[in-house]
Amino acid sequence: MSLAALLAGAGALLRVRLANAPVPPGGGPTKSVRHPPAAPVMIDEPRADEKTEFILAMDGGDEVTERYVTRVLTAHAIWSMTQGSIGWSTSVRSSQRREAEKWLRKEDGLRGYVTWLPSGERELLPTPTRTTVSIGMDYTSALKSHPPDTVVGRILRSDDLRRELGGSVTAKVESVSWVVRPTVTDALKSTTCIVGTVALRDVTRDYPYLMHCAVFLEAE
Repeated sequence: MSLAALLAGAGALLRVRLANAPVPPGGGPTKSVRHPPAAPVMIDEPRADEKTEFILAMDGGDEVTERYVTRVLTAHAIWSMTQGSIGWSTSVRSSQRREAEKWLRKEDGLRGYVTWLPSGERELLPTPTRTTVSIGMDYTSALKSHPPDTVVGRILRSDDLRRELGGSVTAKVESVSWVVRPTVTDALKSTTCIVGTVALRDVTRDYPYLMHCAVFLEAE
């Protein structure tokens, strides 16, 4: 059963099914005209006498959008750099600004996630549907209960979460929630990304906290 079909319903039964739903194959709803180069190209850093300028901004920590933007620009041999803290901004060579913006604006999957600079234009889109599954068990048991080929299983096994928890026996997984976003591969093939939020509790201190992670479903 596809993730799209599972996300269409609601209620307790749906949440149970989602917890054990298979991870969807790559392929997302982006409708973009893409013309990637026939072969990889080397992109030189800007020279000292070359001007650069910020072209767009995104929420700080939005790894999905940052990777999306970088992949599109790299595929078209456009140098870029994303930097910042609370908010991230992407810069390109001033000489390539127009071309960079042309390609990025073709990407439906970026709509609503970037603010164009310097105008401050940002399209407002409906809030993505977020699905939440209650877990209520320690991390090790949660892994056993949710295989790696399920949505919850993939989120629980994300690199960020594994680095944080490792073999922890004090972390209790309260719930897992996620939204699905379109993105692209290095080859600019449409795919999807699961952006997950895991509600955890340190049982030794009875301290609740959240972990965020992104699971990229790369289409080959």
